[in-house]
Amino acid sequence: MFLPKLNIDRNTITEGTAYLKRNIWYDLTKTNLSKILESDSEWFIFDLITERFPIMEFIIDQQTGFATKSPEFVQNYLKWVSDKTFKHIRKVRDYFLDDLFEELDYENSIKNFCDKIIERFGQNKIILNEVYLSEYYLAKNNEIKMFNSDGAHKIIFAHNQPDIVNKFLRKLYSLFRKYLPSAYYISMPNYSYSDENHWFGLHPLHFNRNYYEYVSNCVRTIVSISNNKNSIALSLELLHKEQSDNNKCFIETNKCLSQAAKNKLIKWRSYADVFENLLKIENGNVGKCLAEYFIKNDIKKLAIYGNTEITKILLRLLKDNAVQISYVVENAPVEGVLTLPRSTQVFPEADLILIADIENYSTIFNKLCKLNVKIKIENAMLFFQGIN
Repeated sequence: MFLPKLNIDRNTITEGTAYLKRNIWYDLTKTNLSKILESDSEWFIFDLITERFPIMEFIIDQQTGFATKSPEFVQNYLKWVSDKTFKHIRKVRDYFLDDLFEELDYENSIKNFCDKIIERFGQNKIILNEVYLSEYYLAKNNEIKMFNSDGAHKIIFAHNQPDIVNKFLRKLYSLFRKYLPSAYYISMPNYSYSDENHWFGLHPLHFNRNYYEYVSNCVRTIVSISNNKNSIALSLELLHKEQSDNNKCFIETNKCLSQAAKNKLIKWRSYADVFENLLKIENGNVGKCLAEYFIKNDIKKLAIYGNTEITKILLRLLKDNAVQISYVVENAPVEGVLTLPRSTQVFPEADLILIADIENYSTIFNKLCKLNVKIKIENAMLFFQGIN
């Protein structure tokens, strides 16, 4: 906004929707800020996500211009070149991310911007939504995937990989907190994920609808109790924690129940048979080795959820060993061990809850998350596959 403006006819911007063409013109002519300051709005809400794009410096008929190098601007620039819209047009260079600080005095521009909007709105009427590129996305087959797998990262420019951009955005947000210390900030929930079914298609910024509902709830909270900063801070913290926990539960559950995992569930009975055979062959040595594995991983007190074949085998293998099975969660009593009903909301101390009812793992895991159980939780099938 504080770079040299370009005098350009608005009608020369022909590519894109009316909204995008208008924004490109505001960007080139550096009139964005004046439009904000002249508005009759009571609140100013913004994010910094367009800062992920490079700044392109170019020359048009003796004028130097600086543009946010969005795909829409590039389309217009290429059309100017091919159509010879201008007598002289030449690209000078691109400024990528940290180049902005090193060569374009970006921090000073941020300070000037903050000073202007504080003067117009006051800090208690400014909301900054701290949004980042997501690492995960929900695919059309309802599996959670990452943007660096399955070739999905190809939709992002090489210099716009999520980790690179997010590191830069964190730097920007910290500077805004420096110059807008009393504004309201909406923190992005942990494990936020995009959605391949998004209206605009798959992209690290096209989120699942739960993210938009979260931001909407945060804005409503800020606006409705704007006279009490302490209440707002507490409410925003609770909203953030709730959405973060929900995201984590969903992703962890989805990972464990991916199609590959579902196929492995079918094989579990054969794994149980292997345990039985090992028990007979080794005459108890298997139990000793298993106990040593648990102890090596700081598991001395084990809780088991569900009385399945796995549970029965573990009760026999770990009998008279150093690892204690503290309790089993099951509606029917399990002989020789403390049994808690599945309806329990209190889980006594243990180093690990092993979910042996792997067929219902997703439901059980979500239940434990919602109960805010602090004990580490593992899927029995995946846990024992990790033992070499």
